[in-house]
Amino acid sequence: MMPHLLGVNGYAFIVTNNGFILIHPDLRPVFQGILKPAYNSVDMAEVELMDQDKEPREFDEGIIMLRNDVVNQQNGSVTLHTKYHYDDMKRVGRIKRKYDFTGIPKTPFTVIVSLPEHDHTGNYRVHATEEIHRSHVSGINVSDYFAGTNWRVHPHWLYCKYHYEDERSFNSSEAQLLHFLERTRQPRWKWNDMKQPSQPPEYSATNSGNETHRKSKPTPYKIDKDSYYCDRDLLLSLVFDAKVTQWFANLNITREEKAKTFQQRFGVTLAFMATHSGLTRWQDFLLDEEGVIPDDHFSKMYPRAIDEVWYKRAVEQYYVQPESFVFSVPIDEEGADNTTLVTASRAIFIDTERAKAPVAVVGFQFQHTALQGLFQNITFSCEGSGKCHTHCGADNWACYLIDNNGYVIAAKDKSDAGKFFGELRGPIMSSLVKEGVFERIRIFDYQAVCFKSTQTSNDGNILLAPWKHAQKMISWLVGQAVWAWAKAGIWESEYAYAYPNEDEGIHEEYQDNEEKPPVDAKDEKLFDQKVLINRTRPEACDQEVYLYLRNASFDMFDIDSDVKKDCMRPYIVQPVNYSNMLLLVVNTACTETTIPPLSVIPEEIIYENNSLVCQKALISLKRKRPQSCIRSHSRESEIKDLCGLASNITPNIYLFFLLSITYFLIQRIALGQH
Repeated sequence: MMPHLLGVNGYAFIVTNNGFILIHPDLRPVFQGILKPAYNSVDMAEVELMDQDKEPREFDEGIIMLRNDVVNQQNGSVTLHTKYHYDDMKRVGRIKRKYDFTGIPKTPFTVIVSLPEHDHTGNYRVHATEEIHRSHVSGINVSDYFAGTNWRVHPHWLYCKYHYEDERSFNSSEAQLLHFLERTRQPRWKWNDMKQPSQPPEYSATNSGNETHRKSKPTPYKIDKDSYYCDRDLLLSLVFDAKVTQWFANLNITREEKAKTFQQRFGVTLAFMATHSGLTRWQDFLLDEEGVIPDDHFSKMYPRAIDEVWYKRAVEQYYVQPESFVFSVPIDEEGADNTTLVTASRAIFIDTERAKAPVAVVGFQFQHTALQGLFQNITFSCEGSGKCHTHCGADNWACYLIDNNGYVIAAKDKSDAGKFFGELRGPIMSSLVKEGVFERIRIFDYQAVCFKSTQTSNDGNILLAPWKHAQKMISWLVGQAVWAWAKAGIWESEYAYAYPNEDEGIHEEYQDNEEKPPVDAKDEKLFDQKVLINRTRPEACDQEVYLYLRNASFDMFDIDSDVKKDCMRPYIVQPVNYSNMLLLVVNTACTETTIPPLSVIPEEIIYENNSLVCQKALISLKRKRPQSCIRSHSRESEIKDLCGLASNITPNIYLFFLLSITYFLIQRIALGQH
């Protein structure tokens, strides 16, 4: 099922008869380029986290009942309260989800569709299309809706595609789309909505059963090389979105005098728009139209429309405060610098009397230095305020703008932006949780990887005990004997020789003489992580982390109390209108406002007197045997020529006869002596 049919924050996944997920958006089988040890045994209950306060691996009864029905391949529907993490497990959310499931015929798999539900309104999506043929009859070329280069389509979605992609190559998804839009103008154009099924690779149309045909290579079934297939509804919806957003590409409208004033005041660098059909448009205010787009440009980093974090957050924020913007900065332990950009996004909904659905998200990016300057101009002065007795520029006050997950957007010290507020002011964050401003949510990661140190080769090996050296000598002698035995022809096996490159030493010496570029601190950190992986052994483990979410029911605090005299609550917090931010003012004259800090780094769960493997065994989860066992194929013998023989070790027939005759003669000689 295509993601655009499921909408924002909706997804589908497949579960096996053992309850393991085969496909899931939260399946993370690779960690820093390494395949995880238990990537193929992730249970459904381990990724669908229920919103319950339970200990690790104490699964909720609701998810267990759903899992049992899924394993039994039943059809049904259930609604559960869940919690989820996103943005590299730095943010958390709570949502009510409806699960619809059904078994896949003739397989041991079950498909589940999970859709979010808000305010008892259900889940809806916008369906608006532009009929291409009618536009062509009217003399309109729909390709004109995609003029210019400041647009992208979702790179992973299927709009139109050829069955044989090797026959035709396209530089980008946009070039492929324009190609098919031109094909729609041809008289013989037909909508092929389904991909043509292909025969298995061992199929041979000329196979008549005789031995000659069995040894011949199988001829795969092929259809016309120009054949294609399209998702008609998605393509027509994309054309409609391109038509109604065509004005966004008009620079004369977006660069009027009022817009220039706004851009200069807030340091706006880019404006963007993304629709539910996967179309993303943007306008640069600093780069030239013909300039080279850098690798960290918005269009290259965020081309996936509804699958991007800023799109999902904007839609979720709409249900909290419909007219608000979501402000975010990149989460970075090093803090913000002069190149940091702030992203502000807002969701656009279309509603009726009974339903509403997101249709697009709009927003802009601006320089963090501009936000920092605006923040200080407002909070570091008492001008224009008659009742102002102090301000954030005073020595004993510290002001912060934090988002709905507790990350700093702007602060008195600009280097604090991008950091978790709890790491800076742990006791204040704990008090905010106690007062109901934030919720502290416990998240379990059952797909985590932990590393345990292993022995490495170094100069300390010379101190090994003598029997270790004897063991190495015996292993070397046995290895040399086996290798000589194999080379003598006792076994016929395919082996390969590898010779060192004679130029390797010269190449390395030449590289050492070259001037090395300066190493970035972030690159050093990544290098250290890779060295850690090389020197340790990855093992599956469970981890937990506490993440924070602003309480949707929080409005504002009573600020009549004088925080200068009362350090029981040494802070003032107020929401920033039309945004997801909070203004937090901390009295630094009060003690215990920084220690102990709070962390959002996952930590390993240590089970008392038990290992992870044994802990899993203690939990009885339902499994189901496959209804049929497929051990062989009726035409298996016909594809022997496709199988490699590298693993076969065939006895030498001549050596076998020679050994047999020798053994027979020795026996006769021994009997003659007796």
